[in-house]
Amino acid sequence: MSKQITDALMGKIEEFIIDSESLKSNCIGENTMQKNAIYLPASYSVSDRFYPTVYFLHGFSQSYRQIYRLKKILDRFMMEKKREFIFVSVNGNNKFGGSFWADSPVTGNWTDYFINEVIPYVDSEYRTLKSEYSRSISGFSMGAGAAISLLMKHPEIFQTGYALCPGVLGNRDLRKSAASWAHSVLQAYAASFSPDVTMEFPHGRIPQWDGTEKDNRVINCWLDAFPGSMKRISDFKAKGRNFKALQIDYAINDEYTWLIEGVKSLSEIFHSEGISHTLNAMDIEHEINHSVAENSMLVFLADNMRFSGE
Repeated sequence: MSKQITDALMGKIEEFIIDSESLKSNCIGENTMQKNAIYLPASYSVSDRFYPTVYFLHGFSQSYRQIYRLKKILDRFMMEKKREFIFVSVNGNNKFGGSFWADSPVTGNWTDYFINEVIPYVDSEYRTLKSEYSRSISGFSMGAGAAISLLMKHPEIFQTGYALCPGVLGNRDLRKSAASWAHSVLQAYAASFSPDVTMEFPHGRIPQWDGTEKDNRVINCWLDAFPGSMKRISDFKAKGRNFKALQIDYAINDEYTWLIEGVKSLSEIFHSEGISHTLNAMDIEHEINHSVAENSMLVFLADNMRFSGE
């Protein structure tokens, strides 16, 4: 195949900046000018077609630039499968290393930033199919946990979700799990889910496990943030609307063993609550494995999104 033909089959990545109103309320001096990136398939520039959209949320300490690691995979998949879609990598990195795409008076409102600013911008500036059946959410690690939570919170926006190595707890013991977390993750989680702007940095409360009523409230805030919590499930069921499809892939060689136990427990909770999903064990480590991304993530998302004319 000649280079000219090869180039014609390659997509294009563009970066765009959102001057976020939702993040302006943060108290840590977070930059409200947030960069994101979008992959446009090869046919985008030579057609007037409208495309489904995949939103991707990266892992802790990573950024929207993960899209550049996925570009060759996206090019090859769309060339071979003849299923083209737009792929958007949404930044969730902040001064703590990760926002969990949560709304917080400390870090800013990252859910609102994504839902109310990034998605409308993409829909207004690019030829997207604006139905929830043509829009999906995906993620890795921190981003995978957020993807599951946001799929449950917004089935009117997303109908398909994919999670790789999600940071979820299920019925796993929080104290035992959190004992293995890096201090930076504890700080980020506290700022996101148990914020207290009156405290010194990180302006959030970390559980002390001292049995006091005050500490128990902090623990409950942390537990409620996971997608398998009764609060998340109750809120989801109250919407009276399900999503179409969710696939969760976990790494059997994950160095973070609490994730393996957590995702299995989450799956059991979802089954008991009648929340449809598929759980797959992958012979990988805690990483965005290229083979899994191409042959599991992209295949699943393409199979479950609605394309133009369908």
